[in-house]
Amino acid sequence: MKKKLTVLMLIMSLMVMSVTPTFAGQNIPLPGHKGWTYRIDKGNSSGNSNTHVHLDGPKGQEYVDGFGGKNSHKNKPGLDEAPSKQRKALKKQKKYKDAEEAAEAEQAAVKELKKSDFDWAKAADRAAAIALIAAAGATWFFPGDDAAAWANAARAWAF
Repeated sequence: MKKKLTVLMLIMSLMVMSVTPTFAGQNIPLPGHKGWTYRIDKGNSSGNSNTHVHLDGPKGQEYVDGFGGKNSHKNKPGLDEAPSKQRKALKKQKKYKDAEEAAEAEQAAVKELKKSDFDWAKAADRAAAIALIAAAGATWFFPGDDAAAWANAARAWAF
C-alpha cells in the first residue's frame, strides 16, 4: 500500500505541475548564441503529447526533440540534426536539465503505476487517491512544486 501511495502521489504531483500558467513554453534566448532561442513544452496527462524541447535558429530553423525518445512533431527535424554548438549549449541549460529529470521521473512513475494493483473498488485506495490529489493540489498554491523534489520525496517515502 505504501508503494502504491507513493506512486500515486508522484503521478498526481507531476500532473498538477504540468498545469502551469504558461501552458506552452516561452521562448528563451540561448546564451552566447545570437538569434537562437529554445522553449520547453510540457506534455499533457492524457498521453497525446510528451514534454519536448524546441530549438529555433535565427534563419527560421526549428528542431524538436521529446524527452523519453518520443518526438511529438514528427515533421520537424530532431535535435540531433541541430548544429552541435547550439545543441550542446542547450543541454547545459538548467531548464533543460530540470525538464529532462521531470520527464524521466514521470516515465518511471507511469511504468511503476502500470505494474501496480491499485483497485478503485477498494475504499482505502480511493481515500488515498483523494488525499494525494488534495496534497498535490497544494503545490499549486505553495512554493516547492519542483518535480525533482517531489520525485526525491516520493522515492524516500517508498523505501
